[in-house]
Amino acid sequence: MRRYFTLLLAFLLMPITTLGFNYNGLSYTVTSDNTVSVRGYSEGIQEGDIVIPEYVTDGTKNYRVTSFEGLGFYNTQITSITLPISIISIGDHAFANCRMLTYIEIPKFVTSIGISAFGECYALSKVLWNAENCTECPDPLFYECYALSEVTFGENVKTIPNNAFSGCGRLSSLVIPNSVTTIGNSAFANCSSLATIILPDEVDSWGAGVFSGCNKLTSIKLPEGVTAIADNEFKGLSALDEIKIPNSVKSVGNSAFANCSNLATITLPEEVDSWGTGVFSGCNKLTS
Repeated sequence: MRRYFTLLLAFLLMPITTLGFNYNGLSYTVTSDNTVSVRGYSEGIQEGDIVIPEYVTDGTKNYRVTSFEGLGFYNTQITSITLPISIISIGDHAFANCRMLTYIEIPKFVTSIGISAFGECYALSKVLWNAENCTECPDPLFYECYALSEVTFGENVKTIPNNAFSGCGRLSSLVIPNSVTTIGNSAFANCSSLATIILPDEVDSWGAGVFSGCNKLTSIKLPEGVTAIADNEFKGLSALDEIKIPNSVKSVGNSAFANCSNLATITLPEEVDSWGTGVFSGCNKLTS
C-alpha cells in the first residue's frame, strides 16, 4: 500500500507536458480543444516577412490561432508580420528587439498586450492600430521604438490603453477617431515631438498624464465628455500656448497647468465645482 501511494505521488508531481506541434516552420501550443497560441519559430531562418494563418493543423485537426506567447519572436530578423483577425492577446516581449521590423498591424479583437511587446524595435516606423477594446497594456508598448513616426487608428477603436504609445519620440501628429471613448493613463506621455492632436468629443474617460512630457504640443481642445482634469495633468508643457476646457469639466486638480511657461490663452468652463492649488502656477504669459 505504501508503495502504491509513493508511485501515485510521484505521478502527480511529474511535470505536465504541454501539447503542441509544428506547422510551416512555426511552433504552436494547444490551449484548448480548438485553439492554439504561437510559440515561435520551430526551424529555418528566422527572418523576412511572416504571415500567421487564422487556422493551422496538426495533421488530424484544425485549430484557431488566438494568441502569441511571450518572447515568441524575440530578437528575430523579421521585417514584417501579418497577424490573423483571430488574435486576442500578445504576450510579454513577443516581438521585442526585432530590429528589422518596420510595420505592424494590431488586429481588432486584441484585448491584452504584454510588457514591452514591441520594445526596442528600432526600425518600426508605422503602426496600424485596429484593436477596438484593448484594455490591458501594463508597460510602454513601443519602448525605445525611435523610428515610430506614424500611427493610424481604425475607425471602430473605442479604447486606447494605458502607456500604449508612451515614449514614441518621433510621433509629431495624431488623429483620434470619433469612435474612441476611453484614453488610458500616460497613453501618449513623453511623445516629445508631438505638436498637434485632434481629439473626439466622444471621449468620456480620460486617464492621468495622457500628454505628460509632450513638450512640443502647442494647443489642446479637450473633449466635451471630460469631467475632471487630474493633478499635474498638463504640468510643464512648455510649448502649450492655448487650451480650451469644456463645460463638462467640474474639477481641476492641483498644478494641472503649472509651469506651462508659454500658455497665453485659456478658455474656462462656466462652472467648476473644485479647483486644486497652484493650477496655473508659473504660467507667466497667461493673459486671458
